[in-house]
Amino acid sequence: VSVSAVNSLLHRARLTLKRRHHQTGEPKPLLAKERQAQILERYLRAWESADIDGIVSLLTEDATFPMPPLPGWYRGRAAIRSFILATSLAGEAAGRWKLLPIRANGSPGFAFYVRDEASGRYLPFALQVLRFEGELFGGVTTFGYPGLFPAFNLPADLE
Repeated sequence: VSVSAVNSLLHRARLTLKRRHHQTGEPKPLLAKERQAQILERYLRAWESADIDGIVSLLTEDATFPMPPLPGWYRGRAAIRSFILATSLAGEAAGRWKLLPIRANGSPGFAFYVRDEASGRYLPFALQVLRFEGELFGGVTTFGYPGLFPAFNLPADLE
């Protein structure tokens, strides 16, 4: 490969990264742990009470909501709101979810447990990892693998 071809590829790669990750060159200041804990608590309460407005208010305008390895990938408050209302919070959803805090790859997140209607117990459903952008979440990645719960030393179910 010629030097000019490599330079061209690097230039295009840098432009793609800048476009997809909105790099401004200035890192955002880290939130104090206390403030981060307050925001995470608000997110937890919003999910457990099925407060869609509370969930969406904690997202950046261009937040992403991927669910690897599924092809579903949502961007922006409106798209994420529509998806959550059609799936996770469809119908009478208050009390459907219980969340336990986790850390994955150094990032905060939650283990989602879903209420089993027959037993009333909460069963493992998914792990969600959050990416802070200032005081909002710019990325919410959901891994729908209940089999991962033991790796995080999470309970097999909740009452």
